[in-house]
Amino acid sequence: MKPVLTLTTYSQLKALSDPLRAEMMIRLCERPYTGQLLSEKFGISRAKIHYHLKELEKNGLIEIVYTEE
Repeated sequence: MKPVLTLTTYSQLKALSDPLRAEMMIRLCERPYTGQLLSEKFGISRAKIHYHLKELEKNGLIEIVYTEE
């Protein structure tokens, strides 16, 4: 059984109200992705993916476990 996350703040709800972030969360619940893979999957720039991942992380919705410069 997958863990369940309960949204406890308005900022978490606001972060997930963005359609792209919501779709990213669905994908990330299925399996881990790199920023590059998400960029290819959604057809948008890595910079835009990075921005959205940081917003999700900032609100405690995801944990970035590895970064590469």
